[in-house]
Amino acid sequence: RVQGGAEVESIRSEYTTAKAELDEASRLAEKLGELVSERARALEDVEEGLKGVKKQVEDKAKGTSDTSRLVDAKKGLKAMEVECSRMDVEAGVLQCLLDSRAKEQGTAGGLLDDGSIVESLDESMEDSLLVMGGGDEGSLESSGG
Repeated sequence: RVQGGAEVESIRSEYTTAKAELDEASRLAEKLGELVSERARALEDVEEGLKGVKKQVEDKAKGTSDTSRLVDAKKGLKAMEVECSRMDVEAGVLQCLLDSRAKEQGTAGGLLDDGSIVESLDESMEDSLLVMGGGDEGSLESSGG
């Protein structure tokens, strides 16, 4: 029986040691689990930040590569320049016609008191503008000529 008691004591000692090791391993596993969770949260934060930065870069790249608004603005400016040039030419022609009629009529200001010079210019101005405008009478009416 002494031998049986020593054997039980040996098993009991092994059990106590194994239980202590298990408790220590459980505490270590719990700490490691907490660290893994903490690192996973940090990784999620970094990934979220990365998504935000990627979106900003894409938005900026899209904004710099989308030049359609700039192209439209340039086309509009070019059309305005062409229209201004056309109007300048029309105004110059009208001024020349007025000056020549005024010289013919002998008036320094280009207008007679009764407005007859303006009436006499109507037909010749329309003809000149038709030649300049490509024969579109509707454009004369809309431009005030």
